[in-house]
Amino acid sequence: MKPSPRNLLPLLFLSLFVLSACGSDDGGAPAPTRTPTGPTPVAPTATSTQGLPSVTPVRTDTPDPTATTEPSSTATAEPTATETPEETATETATPTETPIPDVVGEGPGFINPQGVAAGLASGQLAVVDSGARAVFLVDPASGDRTILSDNETGDGEPFAIPVALVVAPSGSIAVIDNAAQRLVLVDATSGDRTVLSGPGVGDGLDMLSPIGVHYDDEGHFIVADFSGAAIFHIATDDGERTILSGPEVGNGPPLVAPIDVHVRADGTILVADLGAKAIVSVDPATGDRTLVSGEGLGEGPGFLAPLNLIEGSIYVTDGDLDALLRVEENGDRVIVSSNDIGTGPILQDPFGLTFLEGAPVIADATTATILHVDPATGDRTILSKSRADIGPGFARPAAIALEADGNAVVADADANAVLRVSAETGSRSVVTGLGVGEGPDLSIPDGIAVGSDGAVMVVNFQGRSLARVDVESGDRTLVSSADLGEGPNFIAPVDLSFTSVEGQVAVVDQTLAAVLLVDGASGDRTVLSGPEVGEGPAIQDPVGIAREGDDFVVVDLTRAAVFRVSGENGDRSIVSDLVTGLGDTLQSPTGIEVAGDGSLLVTDGVFDAVFRIDPENGDRTVVSSQNVGEGPFLQTPTDLAIEADGNILVADPTLRAILRVDGENGDRTVLSDSETE
Repeated sequence: MKPSPRNLLPLLFLSLFVLSACGSDDGGAPAPTRTPTGPTPVAPTATSTQGLPSVTPVRTDTPDPTATTEPSSTATAEPTATETPEETATETATPTETPIPDVVGEGPGFINPQGVAAGLASGQLAVVDSGARAVFLVDPASGDRTILSDNETGDGEPFAIPVALVVAPSGSIAVIDNAAQRLVLVDATSGDRTVLSGPGVGDGLDMLSPIGVHYDDEGHFIVADFSGAAIFHIATDDGERTILSGPEVGNGPPLVAPIDVHVRADGTILVADLGAKAIVSVDPATGDRTLVSGEGLGEGPGFLAPLNLIEGSIYVTDGDLDALLRVEENGDRVIVSSNDIGTGPILQDPFGLTFLEGAPVIADATTATILHVDPATGDRTILSKSRADIGPGFARPAAIALEADGNAVVADADANAVLRVSAETGSRSVVTGLGVGEGPDLSIPDGIAVGSDGAVMVVNFQGRSLARVDVESGDRTLVSSADLGEGPNFIAPVDLSFTSVEGQVAVVDQTLAAVLLVDGASGDRTVLSGPEVGEGPAIQDPVGIAREGDDFVVVDLTRAAVFRVSGENGDRSIVSDLVTGLGDTLQSPTGIEVAGDGSLLVTDGVFDAVFRIDPENGDRTVVSSQNVGEGPFLQTPTDLAIEADGNILVADPTLRAILRVDGENGDRTVLSDSETE
């Protein structure tokens, strides 16, 4: 029961945009992907009181004297980061009751629009859609949509999971392909794709989970690396990668989970840090970091999930607050538009953010909408809207689990839905989402588990929550979140497993680098194992978990390792890693399950393989890969489930399919994909 490679987004809770008169920028992205090397810092969080360190960044800079801000609203309320903001303007309005159209503009519909950028010579907006694996062009006057580049339009390597973009000074569109860990240049006319930098292209350390992009005054690119907690410089001539700021470069408050960047007129780099819930400035010469706005600096509603940036006033979309905020020169935060401020369609998952003719433009992933925001009133109008009818097909199957009857339930991270797949025919039906069921919407469901009583639980990566799904009605009920239950808040929950205690769930949080136990009745969260709880080697980047009796096995993306975590005291020991166990070493482990014979099965997104690991000595054997077994190749296997006969069901988001792997010979067959009715 495991998420797609840590992502993304991806993804994607808050877009930070520092707006200038002619600037443009990228959108937010999904949860991060693979992280073969480099430490992941522990997220600073004032609420982390149960075994997790609390870090408060200290301001060491002065406000940017070159920044120009728009007139401040008369904000008066100052809620904390864990409270719902009260009114922050003298005039507020409830969302309009005028019927909202389902479609605005003609052309192919969006699936999961995560980034938007202005600046094209044609005057069109560029939109990146991780679900459609495409870059769209949108006419802001008519709302019409055309596909500029996807796996069928334009030449070059196909996109894996594109999550962010910016229009470069050259006129091309720079796209972050998160799952492929690369920066791709898209010709704004032909849609042709050229890899500028990534594994095998350009010198320097690989980016671990690139997620936000901008450019400096020389036209070189600046990229935020979510999992690497670093800011990269990428040369436009040869794609060479250099770390400008990160765990070992620069002083000041540490980056935790940087999700977007913007280069200011003076050359300094603004960073939206999702993990730190802050906006940070980076000196490109030294890598030194200073706090611009966040915990300890600035008044107004606290960030819950900051994402996207552009010059002048700093605008930030926050996917937890469902709001657009402006950051003043002194760090104060003012809500510009939200579901309480301004009229028009409600905001549900505001990700991408750009600036068009003096006003913010937002990409809302959940509603598949591009919105114009009046910065004076907060009113929202639709520029373009249409959701592609994916039917019960897959957009991005991220996680899989088995029900008692042998059928599979699949969490689709881009469709924000759970689908049931027949083990016999591969046919799909919607369990929840896509118009089925009531209750809080799923928000990048990245992990799924089925309890012994048939209960289905899902972790929402973007929603930072745990939800229960009624498999009969499709209704969704929140189990644990920042507003429900006591204990350290989730920051990047990516996978879960039921424990041996009735009603209890274990959740791995990638940014907290911890295993949390969640009481299914109260929603209370406690740290079972983390930076300050439990003894043994530290887990840096947990992305998958499975129950092993009363204990747990956890895969660590950064360390390319499998850990055993004691269910009693949280102590950790290494089962298999680069020096423990024989056989081909793991490179990008993502999903894990315990087989009936006690062996551990692990998916690896770099090897595109399924491994079997001996739980005693850590020896590794390839069960299925491009060199083992016959049938269609795995491309980015992210999660797996083990059938009663020992065969293995694998979720592959790149193939948008569920494959069945023969547990004996490694042969692969497609159980369910877009060709399966």
